[in-house]
Amino acid sequence: MKRYLLLTILVIIFTIGFIFVFGLFSHPTTAPKSEEVDPEDLVKPKNTALEAEVNPNPATAKDESYSKPEKTPRPIGSVPFTVQAPGAAWDDPVLQDGCEEASLLMAMAWLRSEALPGPDVVADAIHALAAFEKERFGYHEDISLSELTTVMREYFDHENIRILESVTMEDITAEIRNGNLVLAPAYGRALGNPHFTSPGPITHMLVLIGYDPESREFVVNDPGTVRGANYRYDETTLFDAIWAYPSGPTHPEPPDPTDREKSVLVISR
Repeated sequence: MKRYLLLTILVIIFTIGFIFVFGLFSHPTTAPKSEEVDPEDLVKPKNTALEAEVNPNPATAKDESYSKPEKTPRPIGSVPFTVQAPGAAWDDPVLQDGCEEASLLMAMAWLRSEALPGPDVVADAIHALAAFEKERFGYHEDISLSELTTVMREYFDHENIRILESVTMEDITAEIRNGNLVLAPAYGRALGNPHFTSPGPITHMLVLIGYDPESREFVVNDPGTVRGANYRYDETTLFDAIWAYPSGPTHPEPPDPTDREKSVLVISR
């Protein structure tokens, strides 16, 4: 009996020992290493569902945006404004004829992304331009588009300008859509601006800064009135008034309605 009990105990001890030894050699004795991560897995994948929702057809979205008409004039508000007679100094003969110079100052402030200074400084700048023109051309009263081109290049050192002759309304609106400024000479009385002193100027210059296709209006900075910032003219009224008037120290006679040369000055950044 004792021998049987001893044998049973030995069998149990042997079995436990076998299990322990087998487990020791079949498993690592150190803790397993953490799983290695591919660096590319750290980059979040694109949310293709969200991308499709925002831009359902990336290949054609750009073309669609270009085909849509302009809903708001451009670049309204981005061109600084000044009246040609700052401080209401309309009795100053230089400022009375300062629409060309004021238009150039607005254009240059836009080109340089600068604000125009106070009225006294602007008035001095108009006088300085007039003095340069008088020395360069012999007069400052009415400056032609070609002479304005000379002023831009020689006085302001800006070359990105061009004269468009025999323009159409579509030519002008295309330049505005392209983000360019258009300086338009005009028969001032044909504009019918109620803020002009009657009967209005014969020769006048203004800056076209936008076009509203819904109301069919040009948006301008008109230096002929203190209310001229972002002023709106009916497209036909303004286009009919465009007139590349002759230059000289004295104003020409009012032009025949059928004899108004349609030329403008385009200024680009």
